Amino acid sequence: MEALAAAERTQQIALELHGFQKVLEASGVFSNPEYREVFERLSRRSAKRAPPQSEVTALHPEMVGREKQFAVLVQGARSAIEGKGSHVHVVGVAGIGKTRLLAELGKRARAMGLRTVSLSSTSADPLIEGGFLAQLVAALAKIPGARGVSSETASTLSELNPSVAALFGAQAVRGWDSPLRFQAEAIYELLESVADERPLALLLDNMQWLDVRSRSVIESLSVRLAVCPILLATSARPPSPFAPNADHRVALDTLSPEMTESLLASIAALPAVDWVRDAVREIHRSSGGSPLLILDILRTAMRTDLLTVVGESWFVPDPGALLASLAQSKAISDRLITLPELAREVGGVLAVGAKEVSWSDLPLLVPAKTGARDLAIMRLTEEGLVEQGEHGPVLAHELYREALLQVLPPSLVADVSRRVGLTLLARPVISEASLVRAAQLLVAGGASNELERVFWRWTAKRRTASDRRPMRQLVETFMATAGVPPEFQHFSRRN
Repeated sequence: MEALAAAERTQQIALELHGFQKVLEASGVFSNPEYREVFERLSRRSAKRAPPQSEVTALHPEMVGREKQFAVLVQGARSAIEGKGSHVHVVGVAGIGKTRLLAELGKRARAMGLRTVSLSSTSADPLIEGGFLAQLVAALAKIPGARGVSSETASTLSELNPSVAALFGAQAVRGWDSPLRFQAEAIYELLESVADERPLALLLDNMQWLDVRSRSVIESLSVRLAVCPILLATSARPPSPFAPNADHRVALDTLSPEMTESLLASIAALPAVDWVRDAVREIHRSSGGSPLLILDILRTAMRTDLLTVVGESWFVPDPGALLASLAQSKAISDRLITLPELAREVGGVLAVGAKEVSWSDLPLLVPAKTGARDLAIMRLTEEGLVEQGEHGPVLAHELYREALLQVLPPSLVADVSRRVGLTLLARPVISEASLVRAAQLLVAGGASNELERVFWRWTAKRRTASDRRPMRQLVETFMATAGVPPEFQHFSRRN
């Protein structure tokens, strides 16, 4: 940043400082005098060189080209208020705007007086049978009205997620093999109980990743909502067979060149100059009309000072340089390859760890100097690849996770898998789903010697949940759930 300030790269240093501040605040060290002094000194240097009325605009465009689809979802919310439930399913390829559409629906639904619950599945979820149901139960159990369920239902919910047993004052009675119909009935009663106090919007994203059990239960719920004040809104990529019985299916298509221009204009005004038409054409061509990729391209152009916002309008210092850069715009995988090595490693940790990684885990998972690690996170944030989650940094989109796992060397992915698995296992308190995830990561990382330790902690949780099956059956279930390959069969023989 000192070099950028010396070179008068005002737009780039402003972006760097913005990311630097977010990292410092999120990690709780912004009050550190040394960090604070560096930040304030660079801020002063940047301010001295900044052109009048220049500012960095966060890329939060309006939704463009989604008016009809959004209207269907809002009508579903209105129907829920009137006591008529429905299921609206959104279909679209990765990066097309499904997550944004559900997020905007959540804002509108809350403004209309509905309670909202938002969950998203990840590509790790199919490996944990019933894992998404456990997340759903945990989210619903926190809502007022949840305790109105029957004692039998409370027991079944506790089987699905033992962490809610204390909330309901219940114990699991059927065990791990509780029939699917009991679990579906229990979640339906929980939804009814929650929605009885206030209409509910249940927003479930990325359903293409659901495990078989979770998908079966959620699909069974969708056909029973007609008499409940509940809007179930789901999304999935094609050709996922999810939600065949949805009341409404809406598809999201790529943006047209005209919509691409409208998206840019929603961020800042487009001046009436010649370069605008050519720039819009190149951005649309490079992105294929994907809103996510359009924003990626804009961030890259702004980071390199080819595109800025002055006042309330887009400004291009050198139109020829911008158009030449847009003509060579790189795919996400190509951009990831050009990241610094440490930034790629941090990205790999977040890709492998999914939602499991917290700020306190990072020093163990990325054994680098604190400053270097923070700068790597800042670079990923600046690139739009990472955002701040509830407990730590998370990848901003599942598409980035998939791309990272494709471009990183297999040896690094295996090493990171082992590190994340051991970090999860070291936690004194860990959920059953996280234990299974730890086992999967340890298998992927070749750390078979740790599987037995995971198994006994997992078994203790199964016994607490009243699972009384013989030990051999527990071993078989654990091996199947954790995906233990044949080369680790010695684990089975010992137990």
